[in-house]
Amino acid sequence: MTVALSATGGLFVLPPAAAAGDRFAEREAMVRGQVAARGVDDPAVLAALERVPRHRFVDAGHEAQAYQDRPLSIGHGQTISQPYVVALMTQLVRPRPGERALEIGTGSGYQAAVLAELGLEVDSIEIVPELAATARQRLRALGYDRVRVHLGDGFAGRPDRAPFDIVMLTAAPTELPPPLLDQLGRGGRLIAPVGPRGATQELRLVTRGDDGRLVSKVITYVRFVPFTGRAEAEPAGAGGLESGSVSRPVRDAGSAPDSPPDGPPDGPSDSGSGSGSGSTSGGTSGGTSGGTSGSTSGSLDSSVATGKGDPGNNQPVDRP
Repeated sequence: MTVALSATGGLFVLPPAAAAGDRFAEREAMVRGQVAARGVDDPAVLAALERVPRHRFVDAGHEAQAYQDRPLSIGHGQTISQPYVVALMTQLVRPRPGERALEIGTGSGYQAAVLAELGLEVDSIEIVPELAATARQRLRALGYDRVRVHLGDGFAGRPDRAPFDIVMLTAAPTELPPPLLDQLGRGGRLIAPVGPRGATQELRLVTRGDDGRLVSKVITYVRFVPFTGRAEAEPAGAGGLESGSVSRPVRDAGSAPDSPPDGPPDGPSDSGSGSGSGSTSGGTSGGTSGGTSGSTSGSLDSSVATGKGDPGNNQPVDRP
C-alpha cells in the first residue's frame, strides 16, 4: 500500500497502477499540456488526474491513445471524455475531501475515480447494464473503494443516500430533474448541461446556499447527448423553480465558438446515448465570473460566466 500527500495536504492511498508509476510521465504531460494550459489550476484536481491511470478506463486497443486530447470509445456507442472536460467539471464543483458526490452516468468510471482520488465518497448511477458492470469491476480492481456503482435511471438520483455535497450530470436533460435538485445539500454544487435534444445547451453550475436558496450560473455553451429514461417522459422539471434571466456573456478568449449575437453558439456533437452520456464543444477555464440576478428563496436564478481557455478547443468530447 502506498500513501501520498495531496496538494491540499490530505493523505490518500494510491491504487496499484498509480503507485507503480504506470505511465505516469504520460499523465504528467497530459495534465501540463492539455489541462493546466487551458486554465484549470486547482492543485488537487491536477494531482488527481496525474494519479488516475486513464489507460485502464479505455477499451482494449485504445490504450496507446488514452492520454491524447480526445474522447475515446468505451463501447455501446459511448466514449470517455477528453481529460480537459473531466478536469473542468471537477474544478467547477470545488470538491473537498470527505464530501459526498452523486454522479449521473458512470460510463467508464474515470470521472468517479478522479472524485475518489480527491477523497470523496461517490455514488454513481449508470443506465447501461454492461457499462455499469464493467465500471464496477474496473474500479474495484484499481482499489477505488470510495465509489459505489448503481444500475438504473439517474432521474430519481439516490434519495436513500442524500443529501449530497456534489451532483454531476454527464447528459443533458431539457430541465434539471427536481429529485436531483432536492438531493443537493446546503452548500452543495451541481454541474450539468441543460437544454434541448440535438441543440446547443448551457453548462450550468447550480449552488445551494446555507439559506436553502438555489442559484445557477451558465458557465459556457455545450453540446451533450440527451438524458434518457424518465427524463424524456417528464421533460418539464425544476419542481416549480423559476429560471432567472440569462444575459449574453462577453466573448472571452475560448469561452465558446463564435456565433451570432442573438443566441448561443452551435458546435459539433458526438455520438452517444443514455442518461449519463454527453458531448461538449467550446472551452472555458475552471473559474467562473459574473453575478446572479436577484433571487428569492425557492427560485433558481441564472447568470452567465465566462473564462479564459483555448479558442480552438471545439472538438466534441463525450462522457466521463
